Amino acid sequence: VLLGAVGLAGLRFGTLPPALQIISSASPADLPNATPLGAALHLVTAGLFFAGAYASRRLWRDDRAVIDGWIAVGLIFAGFGELHWTLYPSAHPGQVSTGDLFRLACALCLLLGLEGAVRAGLHDLRAANARLAAMRDAEAERAVLEERARLARELHDGLAQDLWLAKLRTGELAAMDDLPEAARLVAQEAVAAIDIGLGEAREAVAALRGSTHPDAGFADVVRRTVEEYGDRFSLRVEFSFEGEDSQPIEPRTKAEILRITREAMTNAARHAEASVVGVRLGMRDGRVTLRVVDNGRGFNPASVRPGAFGLVSMRERAALIGGRLRVVSRLGDGTRVVLTAPFDRRDTGLERGR
Repeated sequence: VLLGAVGLAGLRFGTLPPALQIISSASPADLPNATPLGAALHLVTAGLFFAGAYASRRLWRDDRAVIDGWIAVGLIFAGFGELHWTLYPSAHPGQVSTGDLFRLACALCLLLGLEGAVRAGLHDLRAANARLAAMRDAEAERAVLEERARLARELHDGLAQDLWLAKLRTGELAAMDDLPEAARLVAQEAVAAIDIGLGEAREAVAALRGSTHPDAGFADVVRRTVEEYGDRFSLRVEFSFEGEDSQPIEPRTKAEILRITREAMTNAARHAEASVVGVRLGMRDGRVTLRVVDNGRGFNPASVRPGAFGLVSMRERAALIGGRLRVVSRLGDGTRVVLTAPFDRRDTGLERGR
């Protein structure tokens, strides 16, 4: 402001008195020198630039903002430009001095700082959008889990209870003494059909409840499923786990692995007439491995009719999650079901590299 006032005074009065001049020279051929007023003004300006640089540096240390760092560097160049002008003033409009170069460096630093601030702002905006997308996905998954829990409660408290009551009443009907033999057979078939439906309802409830606890370890869910089926079919079960139970596995993959486990254990109890079933679950290197081995009577896979023993269903479920199912069995030597699948069904490279 003071420099501007001095300049306006020079325009008004033509020639300033020596006390108000900021540059003086003994003759036109001599180099210009800074007057005491000019030197004081530029020294004060340099001090303000250095103070601003110090403040910008402190701001940069606090929040690491890119623009604050560049402003600090630019103000240092501006301060040295003012000091250099005090020592070597330039009075010629067409002359480029080192002070001008310092000011140019200051302007470049400010431009670089502005460009860095824009880039940092775009990076923060992308990160915020990614966080919002993750929150949206988490909210959608939470809504799905709540809906599954509601359906599990309705199946357990509604359909399963109604089927249980129908089974009891049909059993009472089949036990009547004066019931014709044909009607008795029909009632017994109805009891068997209701029992199958009741089992399917229990499996559905178990599947829905097994996927409503995302924080629970998957190995614990599989263990509970194996133990529940062991109690249901009077099997001696042996469960083992290898790996880390905190691995992030896609919910759809978890659900299909549980269904394959239930199907394999159902086949072992109903068709293979097994008494012992061993289940081993492994999770490592981005892949899940499930082995279900029984001591049943076994079978010849080459002679099995298409669709028997639920093999087609299990293979289809494995394919849905990008996995592979192998069934190894011999007559009198039990059956081994082996499933391998990636944590994420979109990552099929794990199976190709196998």
